[in-house]
Amino acid sequence: MPQDAFTLKYVAEELNSTLASGKVNKITQPTKDETVITIYKGKVYKLLISASANTARTVITKGESENPIVPFNFCMLLRKHLTGATLERVEQLEFERIIKFTFINKNDFFEEEEKVLIAEIMGKYSNIMLLFNGKILGSIKTASLEEMSVRPILTGLDYKMPPKQEKISPYEKEKVFEFINAFNGTDLTSYIFNGIMGISRETALEIVTRFFNKKEVQEIKNKQEFASFLIDFLLNAKVNPCIITAMEKDLDFFVLDYKSIFGDRTFFDNIFEAEDKFYLEKENKKSIAEKKNKLLSSINANRKKLKKRLAIIDGKERDASDMEINRIKGELLLSNAYKIKGTEEFVILDNYYDGTKIKIALEKGLSVSKNSQNYFKKYNKQKRTLAMILPQKEEILLELNYLDSVEDELNLALTKEDLTHVESELLISGIIRANTQPKKSKKPEINYRLYEVNGVKIKVGKNNVSNEELTIKAKPKDLWLHTKNYPSAHVIIENEGRPVSDEVLKIGAEICAYYSKGRYGDKIEVDFTLKKNVKKPPKSKLGFFIYQTNETLIVNPSNHEEFIKSN
Repeated sequence: MPQDAFTLKYVAEELNSTLASGKVNKITQPTKDETVITIYKGKVYKLLISASANTARTVITKGESENPIVPFNFCMLLRKHLTGATLERVEQLEFERIIKFTFINKNDFFEEEEKVLIAEIMGKYSNIMLLFNGKILGSIKTASLEEMSVRPILTGLDYKMPPKQEKISPYEKEKVFEFINAFNGTDLTSYIFNGIMGISRETALEIVTRFFNKKEVQEIKNKQEFASFLIDFLLNAKVNPCIITAMEKDLDFFVLDYKSIFGDRTFFDNIFEAEDKFYLEKENKKSIAEKKNKLLSSINANRKKLKKRLAIIDGKERDASDMEINRIKGELLLSNAYKIKGTEEFVILDNYYDGTKIKIALEKGLSVSKNSQNYFKKYNKQKRTLAMILPQKEEILLELNYLDSVEDELNLALTKEDLTHVESELLISGIIRANTQPKKSKKPEINYRLYEVNGVKIKVGKNNVSNEELTIKAKPKDLWLHTKNYPSAHVIIENEGRPVSDEVLKIGAEICAYYSKGRYGDKIEVDFTLKKNVKKPPKSKLGFFIYQTNETLIVNPSNHEEFIKSN
């Protein structure tokens, strides 16, 4: 759900009960929009405050993040004023989407001073500001000109709250009663959302659903009772943190179980545990998607260059398509020289290769012999061109097939680790370049998925690098599996020379089909043969092998999680 003031009220209360009286040990700023304050209170807590437009929040996190070599200016400001400080209290300001952290620290003269950190959790307008005596010492974001005209945010100026909406605070109980009494029979959820401060539409709908046991309400019989319920719900909610999931997608975290939202519930002991898990998974998915898109961009850029080269080669190949005709014309002119006067613009001669007539253009002023030589020169040039471009074309087609296989690996990648292995392969292949050149390049360790079925190990490649390693290192009598019509992982069944049961073979084939381009299909053909029948052609691309004397199974893809082992 959006981080409304209702949610932040209970987040602030939980942060206060957990962190108040704790001491600041460390301050970092992993990105330009978020800072992490490490606080010790019996044990170490990491307080993450984010002003990111899509993931603004204040939460105790278990996440790990890399910090820049050169700290951001705001990070240096916080370190100067808050390192060693005691967090006195955490509170919400006026039922707004603002959380105030009050710290006590000593100045250079060992006098206690109060510093305030303000976290405004307001979507794209989110910000973090450090205050002293009500004045701004610095902020994590600079305000736009439009924002500055409404509320200046500059070092040295007094801190002012964002402009208030014309809504009623739940703390103003009399006004809430008046507001509910004025309800005229329109949609109650919209009426509450537009009139009561600090609640999202989801929270407004939850209030209506809980009181009336239905979502659509146009009439209130007991307005006083409903107004009391609304105030009590917002100010005295019984916290029961959860994440609601629908259609295999986490909808959001909630401070209590929202009856108005359909989906599966996962409950947590603390709000920050639910919030942290939700946002870490959200950021992880975003990070994976961004990295996938970046690697895919590199693949597509290389594919575009190769296709451009291929188009040029195809053009040259088309230009040489009449090569044999030019040779025949040259031969026919020589063999029929006695019939040609030498003044014609063209001649029509019998083509003794196929028994047809052929029209041959002649260049005026040149002898028959010279015209014949010109045709032979053109033929020889076309022949040399073909001899040069055909190997290039074959190489480009192999490169394109290889890029397709890497793209399939990328599409099958589900974790950051999977993407790291694809990235390593692209680096090895020269498709992308490393940002920094290591002094000594290290060969990446073999990485594969490991299964064990009835005591038999099944190894599954994660990318072309591990496919290559697995296949090369497999024993001659191990079984090797690969989908028939799709790019796929190489699968090795380590049978140590013993017969493989039909069950193990079927499971291995289903796993192979799952880690292929045909993952979402059914009745996938999977070839299997002894590893000794699998050969790697000279100078072929990573993961490219040929095989013979194989048999084929038809299976439905399955990843068989029940057999996965750590390796």
